[in-house]
Amino acid sequence: MQVPKSVFHLYRLANKESTRYALGGVHFERGKDGNPYAVVSDGRSLLAVTWTEDVPVATDHIDTVVPYDVCVDATDDFYSSYPPGAIELTQDGENGKLGLQSQSGRVSIRFDTQQLEGRFPRWRDVIPCHTDAAIAYVDAKRLRDLLDTFIRIHGHEPDISPGCCVTIKISTDEKTRGVLTFSAQHTNGMKLTGAVHSCTHGNSPDVPRDCDWKPGAPAE
Repeated sequence: MQVPKSVFHLYRLANKESTRYALGGVHFERGKDGNPYAVVSDGRSLLAVTWTEDVPVATDHIDTVVPYDVCVDATDDFYSSYPPGAIELTQDGENGKLGLQSQSGRVSIRFDTQQLEGRFPRWRDVIPCHTDAAIAYVDAKRLRDLLDTFIRIHGHEPDISPGCCVTIKISTDEKTRGVLTFSAQHTNGMKLTGAVHSCTHGNSPDVPRDCDWKPGAPAE
């Protein structure tokens, strides 16, 4: 499986302390549709990613969890490109060994490691399949900046404290359809409310028409 080096940054959302499930790393698998998937969860939130590989037909059967520390190493600048920005991930089904290789020209870097033991959750069952849900296409950076700013206002660094719980709603009113509104209150009494306007398919090149994608079925 060819994995973009950037995908290994998913480790930031993993839960190293989890013992119930194998959440202390990033889960990689080959779906029934032939597409590669990387999934991470901390037990409360989940993020799944897929991408296009530079291979005509994928024949591997990857289904493994790459440990947190290995993912950290894979994002190191020490790795070169194979192809640009990608790392080859292989799995030995008999002994559970994983191989990560990066190659550029005549320089090849490879190391083997043990996969994370335990069972990863049935992540497709976690993502709701809405058929009548209101949809808002929101600029991710703008939303992140708004929430990070609020977290900093009440005195906590975003990477240190969970901050506060945020209520998110999508307007279905005719005049404000697609606007995402949110409100929050921290335990110290500080309150916030705000809105982010939705991007539109016709006017924003940042919103691909298939961005509301659904993951394919797991391999049998």
